[in-house]
Amino acid sequence: FRNKPSFHYVRYGNKSILSVGGIYHSAEKLKYLFLKIWQYHFHFLFESYGIRIKKIPNNYFTFLGYTFDVQNKIIAIRAKMLEELPETSLINKELCSITPILSLIGLLAREGFCDALGHPIGKLAWSTLTDEGIFNRFDQIWRNL
Repeated sequence: FRNKPSFHYVRYGNKSILSVGGIYHSAEKLKYLFLKIWQYHFHFLFESYGIRIKKIPNNYFTFLGYTFDVQNKIIAIRAKMLEELPETSLINKELCSITPILSLIGLLAREGFCDALGHPIGKLAWSTLTDEGIFNRFDQIWRNL
């Protein structure tokens, strides 16, 4: 029995995100079909480097509003020998956290950097701060995280 693919589409500003549930190969096929339809319908060649496919892991967990997952980090090492330089790889697992955007926008809004929608607020007083003042302000925000 085959899983039915699921599609989710989100548009914000000039950016669009299409989420495809399934395997990587089906996402590549969808990317190819999208480029062909775009070229046929608009008579305009769309560059494929503008479309990125990012694999979202299935083994994530959430805790206190944060999303955590374990990702493999590949480190390439060259071992020096007499004539050749073979390349080997080490794979380390590291814990990665994703900060939820709404809580981050809320924090920046409380500090006066943006409004509740995430739009930045510029103040003339910020441009005249000394280096020590900038570091103190950053330290204050960091402690509130």
